[in-house]
Amino acid sequence: QACFIGFLLLLPSNQLRTLHHLSKLSVVSFATIIIVLAMCIGVLLFDPHPACGAQLPALDLMGVFNALSGFIFAFSGQKIFLEMQAEMTEPTEFPKALHAAFPVLFLAYLLVSLAAYGRCGDHTPSYLLDVLPAGPLARCASILMLVHMAVSYTIANQVLARAMLLLSGCTKGLEPGPAGRLIWFAQTSAQALLSIVLSNAIPLFDDFVSVIGGLLSTQFSFVFPAGLFLLFARTGPGVGKAMMVSCAIVIVIGVVFTVVGTVSNVQRIAADSKTGGAPFACNLVS
Repeated sequence: QACFIGFLLLLPSNQLRTLHHLSKLSVVSFATIIIVLAMCIGVLLFDPHPACGAQLPALDLMGVFNALSGFIFAFSGQKIFLEMQAEMTEPTEFPKALHAAFPVLFLAYLLVSLAAYGRCGDHTPSYLLDVLPAGPLARCASILMLVHMAVSYTIANQVLARAMLLLSGCTKGLEPGPAGRLIWFAQTSAQALLSIVLSNAIPLFDDFVSVIGGLLSTQFSFVFPAGLFLLFARTGPGVGKAMMVSCAIVIVIGVVFTVVGTVSNVQRIAADSKTGGAPFACNLVS
C-alpha cells in the first residue's frame, strides 16, 4: 500500500518534462532539508539526552570502502550538471552556481557529522533522524523528508526519462500535445514501477545507497568525466600536465572504489538480509 501511495503522489510531478519546470520545487526541496538538519542539530546540541544509536561495529577495510561509497553518492550530483546547464538562460553562469553550492554542501555535511559524532561518539546513529524523539517533531521531520525525496526523485526520473526517449529514438514523447504527454507518462510510470521493485529488493535503504555509490556513482561522476576529458584533450586546446595527471589519478582511484566498494556493499547486503528482513519483506523502520 505504501508503494502504491508513493507512486500516486509522484505521478503529478513526474509529468513535468523540463528541469525549468522543476526549479520552484527544487527550492522547496532545499528548504525542507535545511529545516530537517536544523531540527536534528538542535536536538543534538541542546537535548540533554539525545536518542543516539547502538554501538558502532569495529571499523575494517570493507567498512571504510562501504562508508566512502556513501560519501561518493552524496557528492555525485554532477551526473546531471550538463542537463541543468543546457536549460539555463545563461549557461556560462553555471560555474558560479557550482562555486556557491559545493562549499554549502561540504559545510552542511561537515557540521552534521561533527555534531552527531561529537555528541554520540561511537553510538552515532546510521540514520540522522533517529536522534529525534518519537512524537510530533519526528513526524514533522519525516513529512519534510518525504517532500525532499519526492523532489529529488522527480529530478532524477525526469533526466532519465528524457535520456531514454532520446536514445530509443522516441522523441515524440518530448513534443507538446496529447500523444507526447501520453508517451512521457508511460515512460516515467515504467521507471517508477522499476524503482519500486529495486527499492524493495534490497532490505535496507542505506545498503541501496551504498550500492549505487560504489557501482554506479563512482563511474558516472568521476571515472567517465575524467576519461572523456582525457579523450577530448588529445584533439582540443592544450591542457596542462597537472590536469592530465589528476584525471589519470581520479580514474585509477575510481576503478578501485568501484570494484572494492561494490564487493563490500554486496557483503553488507548479505549480512543485513539475515537480520534486517528478506527482500520484499515488510520492515518497520521507526
